[in-house]
Amino acid sequence: MTRQVSLMPGWALFSVFLFFFLCDYYIFVPLWDISLGTMVPVFIWIYSLGVIGFRALPQNINMSKGKFLTTFAYTVGFHIITSLRLDVGIPYGIKGPFLFLAWLSFLYSIYFVTKCIKCVELNRTAVPSEWISIFAGLLLYPIGVWFIQPKIQNIARTHEV
Repeated sequence: MTRQVSLMPGWALFSVFLFFFLCDYYIFVPLWDISLGTMVPVFIWIYSLGVIGFRALPQNINMSKGKFLTTFAYTVGFHIITSLRLDVGIPYGIKGPFLFLAWLSFLYSIYFVTKCIKCVELNRTAVPSEWISIFAGLLLYPIGVWFIQPKIQNIARTHEV
């Protein structure tokens, strides 16, 4: 699945994001929070970027795939729990730290993906000034998909991951 997602053209991926947003907004709003259906393709995309980027990393760059998968799983799990409203009876004072940890986990997942992409492109360890634009593009994914996806397609084709 990760290879198929990584080889999708940017316009097709944007269309998937838009389709899921519209379906979520017009069909599934009574069932769950609007962001669950909208975020499913985004989570699949970020996971695919992380796996493809990690597989294509040069041997001399050491990054932890386990830490990425753990933080990503926490982010997705927390998002599912809150979107399905399974946290209704929990006071915010207790839920707040878990929300903060979910945001930190999401930011780490994006950091991992962006650093992998840039390290593969440069074939060396990248400094923050080199990958910050990709980080911002992932945070603003409907816009970022247009310039991040061609890089991922290039990585997937050249490294045969």
